[in-house]
Amino acid sequence: MEQYKCSSKKGKRFLLQKEGKKTMLFIGGSPSSADQFSLDPTSRNIEKLANKNNCDGWAIVNLHSEIIDCYDNISDEVSELSVKENLEFIKNFISDTEIHKVVVGWGNVVSRIPYLEKVSFELMEMLKDFNVECIDTTQKGNPYSASPMAINRNFGGISNVELKPFKSKVVEYDLMRDLDIILKTVKNILNNH
Repeated sequence: MEQYKCSSKKGKRFLLQKEGKKTMLFIGGSPSSADQFSLDPTSRNIEKLANKNNCDGWAIVNLHSEIIDCYDNISDEVSELSVKENLEFIKNFISDTEIHKVVVGWGNVVSRIPYLEKVSFELMEMLKDFNVECIDTTQKGNPYSASPMAINRNFGGISNVELKPFKSKVVEYDLMRDLDIILKTVKNILNNH
């Protein structure tokens, strides 16, 4: 029987992992109820993807840590503390773990929930020293999820998936953030005169 590790607390999962010499880090959108005792179909796909890419270990983290059963139940808002807690966990995991491969796969949920898009940009900034890959990108430019529905419908199964480089929208985000700062500064100047 495989040995899996899970870091979770009270309705949250920060990490699901199978340790190995070569670890593939997978960043998904939202954690499922899979844990160290029972993998779900998505985590089994990630395990197969790791094996296919010569990684004997894998780790799953997500854009947020709240365990949900489907994306329709995801909160439109989450506390800033919860976001910081998850990002801090991921940052520490990355710095404490020898990572062989990074794969992102959060799907289009980031297009529907603005704070998740911001988190994805912050994670991509954390990963700037890695060659980040994905299964493929959706029409909206987001990395496909590893869920069986997405994989089977678009690729005919996980065995048909070949990882591709992921081109992040971080530059676009940086420009938007800079533009927002400029607009706020101009607005403050106009209001004070």
